[in-house]
Amino acid sequence: MKKVSITDIAKEAGVSVATVSRALNPKTEHLVKQATLEKIRKIIRESKYSPSRSARSLRHGFYRTIGLPMNFRTDTTSGYVGEIMRGILKGLDEIGYDLKLISQEEFLSLEALLDGAGVDGLIATHGYHVSYPHLEEELKNKKSFPLVIVNDYNPNLNVSQVYIDNYQATAEMVRYALKKGSYNFCLICGEEDSRDARVRKKSFLDTVSAHNIVFDKSSIFNGHFSETGGYEAAKKIFAVNPVFRGTLFCLNDAMAIGVLRALGELGINCPKEVEVVGFDDIAISEHTNPPLTTVQVPLFEMGYQAVKLVYNTFTGESAGYKKIQFDYRLVPRESC
Repeated sequence: MKKVSITDIAKEAGVSVATVSRALNPKTEHLVKQATLEKIRKIIRESKYSPSRSARSLRHGFYRTIGLPMNFRTDTTSGYVGEIMRGILKGLDEIGYDLKLISQEEFLSLEALLDGAGVDGLIATHGYHVSYPHLEEELKNKKSFPLVIVNDYNPNLNVSQVYIDNYQATAEMVRYALKKGSYNFCLICGEEDSRDARVRKKSFLDTVSAHNIVFDKSSIFNGHFSETGGYEAAKKIFAVNPVFRGTLFCLNDAMAIGVLRALGELGINCPKEVEVVGFDDIAISEHTNPPLTTVQVPLFEMGYQAVKLVYNTFTGESAGYKKIQFDYRLVPRESC
């Protein structure tokens, strides 16, 4: 099959090759009428046109690719990352960009990562500072950098960020459980390799303390922020205390889903005997048995907004960095 060329695209769109070239360049696409730009992008998508990456970057200084550092051991099966990625892909599709998944082990230097991975900008989620602990220092003197952090808010980072108030969201969930009559808790959390993981845990401990709830820290279990980890944590809880009755407070939905599976195997009724809450409201949460009470985090919208922010940074559309706080929402369902 003949490879589609830029000349073919121009001919089908009824425009000049120069117009298609301008449409492919983020610095000049604003010179193309919106209707024409959309027509060209549609033809490119349908024809699967793929210009030479090296030639394109030499001409325009852009790879037309955004990088997403990932932990391939966990993120590829994570509903949390999957929701963010859906938003990222939607945003990239609108501007005709590609997504490149990058191993977090490559996170050695921001500049080196951009050049070595062949990407124009980066969108990072939780755990980025574990793979690259010097991030704050490297960004300290930069007025702008094409990196956006999603839902791992750090007020000290000079970089664009999209996030929710994890502290208030967790506190609201604790208060909800208390109003439902829950006074006996086990906390199922995970590795504290992200700031927001630590914030959620601190908020839980602060809020139960503020309501004079006696909470023994031996009731904290590590669920590794995974379904398997939540399942194993629940089995451990009931091995230690078979008659536990109260609320299993999970700091993400994946662990809560694992907990529900363990309760089913143990013959423990949720919510009559034990209540379960999660956090994030990933897609499967409303389809669990019973449907999971959780905090809805607009992961799709944050991923979509992250694309706009990183794109505007490396194209020079906006200077500096922006920190955008999204709203969260408590979603009461049948598990609590």
